[in-house]
Amino acid sequence: LYREKWLILFTFLLIAGVGVVAATRMKTSYPVYSSVLVRLGQEYVYEPRAGDAGRGAVPDSDQVIQSETEILGSAQLKQRVITKLGLARIYPKLAVDYAAGDAAAKKRVMTDAIGAMERSTKIETAPDTPIIKVSFKGDDPEIAALVLNTLLEEYLIYRRGVLGDTSGPAFADQKQQLEKRLEQADRAYQDFMAA
Repeated sequence: LYREKWLILFTFLLIAGVGVVAATRMKTSYPVYSSVLVRLGQEYVYEPRAGDAGRGAVPDSDQVIQSETEILGSAQLKQRVITKLGLARIYPKLAVDYAAGDAAAKKRVMTDAIGAMERSTKIETAPDTPIIKVSFKGDDPEIAALVLNTLLEEYLIYRRGVLGDTSGPAFADQKQQLEKRLEQADRAYQDFMAA
């Protein structure tokens, strides 16, 4: 070992140098966390328009948690957060591209911003617990906390529209988008079957 001391020292310094360079070049991110307690509300109790069959039926807690998780993870909710806070505040680099672009470029930038927010947002649940854990990771701790708080505020507003009024414009837009996606998938399936 003593005869190979220079080789050992060189190897140690090389590995340590690579580690220091990698550590200093890593981007710092700040995760913020919150929890949502989900309780069964009136919006989940089945009330038929006519008759008494099935009145008062409620889904089990896992189904309620799953539906609330889907609402929290929806792209429409993230777009509402970006619209409320402003793209320049959350993603300044994308805001520059958005301001300089035409209509197609603006749509692409908004899609990229929603995708970035989806990658930064983590939603976790555990079986048989009425808690949904939500986290958001951002470059600035204040902005990350603001985004998460706004996400939860908008979630409370958005869920009322989704679960409450099934004839409202939000439901109609979502239904129309789902019908378009279903039609595209059906066409792709028919083309595949024909091929």
